Amino acid sequence: MIQLHRVTFTGQDGHTLFDDVSLEMPSDRRVAVLGGKWSGKSTLVQMLCGLVKPSHGYVDRFARLSFPGGFLRGFRPAHTGRHNVMFAAKIYGADPDEVFEFVRHVSGLGDKIEIHMRLMTPQDRARLSYVLTYALPFDTYLFDNSIGAIDPEFRARCEAMFEARTRTAGAIVATANVRVVRQHCDCGYVIRNKGLVFYNDVMEAISVFESDQAAAASVASEEEAAFLAPEGARV
Repeated sequence: MIQLHRVTFTGQDGHTLFDDVSLEMPSDRRVAVLGGKWSGKSTLVQMLCGLVKPSHGYVDRFARLSFPGGFLRGFRPAHTGRHNVMFAAKIYGADPDEVFEFVRHVSGLGDKIEIHMRLMTPQDRARLSYVLTYALPFDTYLFDNSIGAIDPEFRARCEAMFEARTRTAGAIVATANVRVVRQHCDCGYVIRNKGLVFYNDVMEAISVFESDQAAAASVASEEEAAFLAPEGARV
């Protein structure tokens, strides 16, 4: 379980993404968090795992949460892929050799894992990071926008690892991609009015999210049409 206690988050630009949110989020289910652009999906994931702090309120975690899947900021660019992977394994209490062999094999990096991270291509760094996420044992896996990236073959590999991990663990997937939610989640939150509304049926969450997106698009189209109208035609 993850508890949010009167959580408010206001960005440096003064825009409030979440306002006085209190809830209990399940940590043993496949939970979707659906939101549009700039709704706060990434910020929420970062608050859940402690990368950023709420402006007000606090988060209680009664489960071992992962870093966001594919997260790159924790790596040391001057060290090799091997060093980074084995260091992460030690931090999270896993067998370093076992984790390293898993990442080396599943990522497809082979001997390229022995070079410094800063010399790897962005695609190779992303492969390493996503596979490392799945290689480590957590109670709940966090994902910001995607459960896997790069090419379709690697994405399919990540989806298979997601399915394997979530047989015994939970996941929280913050995304606007309803295909991912429909395929991989069983319940969901929709970000609405600077808060989170829970739906036990993931299909209901998708329906509400799509209705919200359609309404927002309609308002945006009307505003654009009014802006582009001749001066004399504006009301």
